[in-house]
Amino acid sequence: MKKYGMVLISFGLAVALMGCGGGNKEETTKAETIKETTAAETKAPETTPETTAEQTEHETAEAAASGMANPWKYDVSPEEVKNLTGEEFIVPEGAEEVSYGIMESDKLSEMNFTLDGKKYCARMKPGTEFEDISGLFYDWNVENEEVSNTVETKSRQNINDHISNVLWFNGSMIYSLYTDDKEMDIDEVMKVAKPMFEKTESSMMAEIENLDENNTEDLENFFNNIDLEAYTKMIMEQAKEGEKKYPVTLEVKDSSEDVKELKGGLFITSDGVECRKLKLSCNESAPNFGVELYNNTGSDKTFDQTKFVIEKEKDVYINPFVFEQTREPEIVGGDTKRLYMSYTVYDTKGVQAGDEVSVYYDGVFITKLTAEK
Repeated sequence: MKKYGMVLISFGLAVALMGCGGGNKEETTKAETIKETTAAETKAPETTPETTAEQTEHETAEAAASGMANPWKYDVSPEEVKNLTGEEFIVPEGAEEVSYGIMESDKLSEMNFTLDGKKYCARMKPGTEFEDISGLFYDWNVENEEVSNTVETKSRQNINDHISNVLWFNGSMIYSLYTDDKEMDIDEVMKVAKPMFEKTESSMMAEIENLDENNTEDLENFFNNIDLEAYTKMIMEQAKEGEKKYPVTLEVKDSSEDVKELKGGLFITSDGVECRKLKLSCNESAPNFGVELYNNTGSDKTFDQTKFVIEKEKDVYINPFVFEQTREPEIVGGDTKRLYMSYTVYDTKGVQAGDEVSVYYDGVFITKLTAEK
């Protein structure tokens, strides 16, 4: 399948505006193992998910034995967690006594919280292979495994010590959640874990990565079943980051080193690449800015598309590059020299089809452009 393009972002925003949504649904294969053991056979250290994360006793003891300091740092902020792992924990609604810890040497983070009077400990770590990050050392009476096209989970329970644990892996991030509450079993812990772990950015992006952007039914099924609130929040956060990374400013120039020649309302770059066509589409479902290039130089040339600025009116600019471009350029008419790139426009500033805008590249006025549907 093709990797997702920015069309998925605009498609998702359109669905969000229409108010469609639902719960995540996935077909999975499931394997369950139940082992009968006695209390004598399930020897393990006492653990409890207190806010001091006592399941780290094993790691702390190992560090002490080797003369090293405790690798865990507690009372950290959610921002410190994100700086270490690349993501923040999803805090369950109604959670109390929330606290965080990090182990910088292993890029491992931890969140302790109380929910409905029950104490939990969650962990998170970036990784490309499934591993046990729980810090728990038990013989497990019950073990379940589920594998889908995007997620692998393992849930397990030590009945005698009332330990229930869920491990979750989406291809780029590993998660763990456990409790030792006597009233909880692994199915109930999974109910707490699922919305925490499948709403994270890496979980949603993992699912998007497996979509074929040319399959309308595939796209509609995805957006009908995804947690729309979480998805929209992710897109909005990406947009804010993009606006910071690519701020729109316009300093009008008569010339630029990047613009070698103005030609027929368009231009040739300093590398000799022709910009032959520009297109601004303002339809509600997928507003985008398209650029067609012609490279007859015989070698690959870089082209800094972020230097485009679209001016609606004085001091009102459309930023066409809020989102990182991940899809490959399209080859036009089978000619490998002709490449077309389309970029999602996050905010059209109210421009509608038929409106005229001005396009600049590196501050040089290029052309007037009429917006299309």
